[in-house]
Amino acid sequence: MCFLESRNPGEADLTLMERAVQMARIAIERELVRKALRDSEQPFRLMVEGVKDKRVLTDGARTVEIHHIAGVLHDDGLLMVYLPKEKLLVQADTFTPVAAGTAPPMPPSPFNVGLADNITRLGLAVDNHLPLHGRMVPMAELNRAIGK
Repeated sequence: MCFLESRNPGEADLTLMERAVQMARIAIERELVRKALRDSEQPFRLMVEGVKDKRVLTDGARTVEIHHIAGVLHDDGLLMVYLPKEKLLVQADTFTPVAAGTAPPMPPSPFNVGLADNITRLGLAVDNHLPLHGRMVPMAELNRAIGK
């Protein structure tokens, strides 16, 4: 606080200074909390990796491939997981098998066709599908769903 002449602060001046100190304390504490939060998140940021086209994870005994499902209109960020040793494909939203004994819809779902196209494009040797919204089925079920 500045005054034109020297004087002792009054009650209102002291109240104003206390409020200013409180506001500065809150601002400093808030910044310290933000910094502590950023620092505590750092190890977790290193744990998350994106997948652009393909990511391969292995422990030496088993390999897991994560592939981007290209060209499917449902969502351009869809991924599928392929286990080469088991010839198993895990995915969601691109293929859900119909109930056993039920004819597949015609015309075929563009999502099913897109998944089959991606399997061919990537050269995956799929024996079984494990859709996250359905039961595990053989590759023949997807082929049937797309009219092959």
